[in-house]
Parts: sequence; C-alpha cells; structure tokens
Amino acid sequence: MQKVRKAIDLYKNMNLVVKAGLWFMLVTVIDKGIAVITQPIINRILTVDEVGTFGVYTSWRSVFAVLATFNLFGGVLEVYLTKQKDKKNSIVASLCSLSILIAFIFWSVFFLFGTFFSNLLGIKKVYFLIMAIAVTSDAIIQFWAVPKRFEYSYKIYAIIIVGLFATKSFLSVLLTYLMKSERILGRLLGLVIPNVCVALILLFIIIRKTEKEAIFQYWKRGLLFNLPLIPHYLSSILLASSDRIMIQKLSSNSDAGLYTVSYSFASLALIVFSALNSTYNPISMKAIKNKEYDVLKSSTNIIVLLSVVFSIFMMLLAPEGLWLLGGDEYLSSLDIIPVLIVGIFFSSFYFVFSNVEFVYEKNKLIFPITLIGAVINIVLNFTIIPLLGYKVAAYTTFIGYLFIAVAHYIASRKIIGEDIYNIKKLALLVCFLILGGVISMLLYECHYIIRYIVLVILTIILVYIGLKNKNALLKMVIKKKENS
Repeated sequence: MQKVRKAIDLYKNMNLVVKAGLWFMLVTVIDKGIAVITQPIINRILTVDEVGTFGVYTSWRSVFAVLATFNLFGGVLEVYLTKQKDKKNSIVASLCSLSILIAFIFWSVFFLFGTFFSNLLGIKKVYFLIMAIAVTSDAIIQFWAVPKRFEYSYKIYAIIIVGLFATKSFLSVLLTYLMKSERILGRLLGLVIPNVCVALILLFIIIRKTEKEAIFQYWKRGLLFNLPLIPHYLSSILLASSDRIMIQKLSSNSDAGLYTVSYSFASLALIVFSALNSTYNPISMKAIKNKEYDVLKSSTNIIVLLSVVFSIFMMLLAPEGLWLLGGDEYLSSLDIIPVLIVGIFFSSFYFVFSNVEFVYEKNKLIFPITLIGAVINIVLNFTIIPLLGYKVAAYTTFIGYLFIAVAHYIASRKIIGEDIYNIKKLALLVCFLILGGVISMLLYECHYIIRYIVLVILTIILVYIGLKNKNALLKMVIKKKENS
C-alpha cells in the first residue's frame, strides 16, 4: 500500500506538461491494446481474401487522405498554433473549413469517374463513398485533437479519443459478424458511423467559437505552407502502403491478406518505438543545437540498443503473435515477420540522422530521399513479386527504409562535417538486429521450448541493460521534462 501511495503522490506532483505527456502516450497504448484485442476476432470472421481486400482499402485510404485534405491538420496547424496561440480558434476553424472544401472538391471530381477508379483499383464504389466520409470526418477530429495536445488538455482528449476508438472497435466487430453477405462493408460501417457522429459534434464546437470573417483568414497561407509537403507525405505513404496494393495486383487478395496480418503484428513494435522516440527526440535536437555530441552519442546508443533488443524479443514471439492475430492459416507468412520488424525499425529511426537537417534548417533533401526510397520499393516490388511471390515485399520495404536511413546519415555528416553519432557502434547494433532476425527464423523450425529459453535469456539481457543504464535513462527523462 505504501508503494501505491508513493506512486499516487508522484503522479499528483508531476507538472502539467509531464502529466499530459504521460496520458497522451497512455492513450496511444490503450488504442493499440484495443486493436490487439479486436483484430484477432475480426480476422477470424473474415476470410483471408477479405482481410487482403480490407488491407488494400486502408492503403488507398492513406493515399487519398493526403490528396483530399492536404494534411492541413499536420505541419501547418502545428506551426501556427506554436507561433500564434492567441488566435487558436481562428486558425483551427479556418484550416478545418479549407480542408473540408478541398475534400468536397476532390471527392466530387473523383466520383465523376467512379466506375473507372473502381475498376482500376479493384475496390467497390460503395467503399469509396465510405472512404470519402471517413477521411473527412477523421480530418475534423484531428483539427480538434491537435490543439488539445498543444494545450495539454489530456482529460477530455483521453475520454473522447479512447471512447471513440473503443466504440469503433466494438461496432466494427459486431457489424462484421452480423452482415454475413457483406462483411467488409460491415467492418467499414462500424468504423465510420461513430466517426461521423463525433466529427459533427466537434465541427459544431470548432465553428461556434469562431467569428465568420476569420474563416478565410488562413486559407492562402495554409495552402502555400502545405502544398510543397504533399509529395513528401505521399512518398512516405507509398513506401509504407504500396506493398499491399502491389501484392493484390501482382499476386492475389489472399496473399495481400497474409501480408496484411503479418505487417499488423510487426507494426506492434511501433508502440515501444514511439514511446522511446518521444523521450529521445527533444534531447537529440537540443544536443545537436548546442553541439553536445557526447550527450547525443550516449542517448542514441541507449535508445537504439533498447529498440534492437525489443525487436528481437518480438521476432521470437512471432509464432504466438501471428496465431493470435489471425489463426493457423496465417502462419505460412511467419518467416517474413523478422524482415518486416527490421524494416519498421528503420522507418522509426531514420529521423535520428534527419534531426540534424531540421535543426540546421537544411531540409530540402527530405522529400527527394523519401521519394527515391519509395521508388526503389515500388520498382523492386514490380520486378520481383511476379517472380518470387508476395514475401519478397518485406525485403523490398526493408531495402527502401535502409536507403533512407543511410542517405540521411550522409546528409547529416555533410552538414556537420564529422560523424557525431558513433556510426560504428550503431552499425554493430544493426548487424546484431539482423543476426537476431536470422536466428529467429531458424528457431521457428525448432521446438518451441528452445525459443522460450532464448526469450528468457533475452529478457535477462534487457533487464540488465535497463539496470546498467538506469542513471542515463533517468537523466534523459529529466532532460525531457526540462525541454518541455
């Protein structure tokens, strides 16, 4: 009981910034946790083909979301909220109304050629209608949520976001089960109906707080700011999502379904990666700015080491994880999970080097590097998938993200003029990660007891690393609080 009281006192004594950061992180973990619980149920209701179709739908949805909203709730909104806090209501209402207008124009033009796009992309027209509603309602929700994060209004944010996600998950499972002849439609309706209800309420709140003459105030500036970023957003999405689309076109819906579930398990690593990133990023940028390269090296080494060990831990648990998410019929894709996890590792940590470009405002290379990485992935997929099958997509994604990481390292070294990251040690850790992937694939063929023994050993190593670096990790948390 004494420890519980201490924990409660510690929480009460936290400042608002730290407390809000804790809750925003917790909301992400809860959302992922709900997804982990509901996805296995849905994957067992749907056939492998239907899972593939849904995976392709979500990939196209990511692409069209950028084109239909210009991601105005991202970069430009955050910049203006930082610089002009006193005009928050006008900024949000202006950019939100512009985003809705862009979405209306985009989808109006799109539906003029609806049959053509339906045949070209292999998606029913009714799914595109749901996509249009989902994309627009998601944007409105983000226009409400982003300012809440800036204001540290974690209570209402947590209630709305967690409540919305839980409702969507429950309703999508229910409608997927009940609509036996249109299971994918049931899942899509389960996701979009709560979104629309919440978005309409939040839109009313956003508009109500704003004077009518302020609606058009930020339209021109918003467009000029975000238009140059659209190619970067699209390139990032193509690199992350093109695999499922190309597998459907070059192989089959069934193979796309197998790949989708495997990627879903591998992407669970993002929960830990995101938590580590939120601690590391402010420290990294401050160290680069102040030329505190010893701090940068030590913090980077610790974060990457923890991420590598956790990645191998997930690789070793892949058979159980994949079975829980989908069942026995998805185990045929088990051998690509280590490769996917390595790719996701690079997708989360190439910013370690790109932080230099942001700090020194030398970010002109960010879009070209992302674009080349996406093109490498797409060209390799188009060339090799017909020859070797859908599993090769995991390797091409890894190659694309590896190129981006190496390119950003070269760019950072050119800007600074020296290696500020102890690249030899980081390269050694990456080699250890790849070796862990190879060993994991070999252990899949052995008795599970052997794999569990390795897991216990790895857990001991992880605890040892944590204890050995306890002081350094505490310093990082303290520095994060100071930066906040």
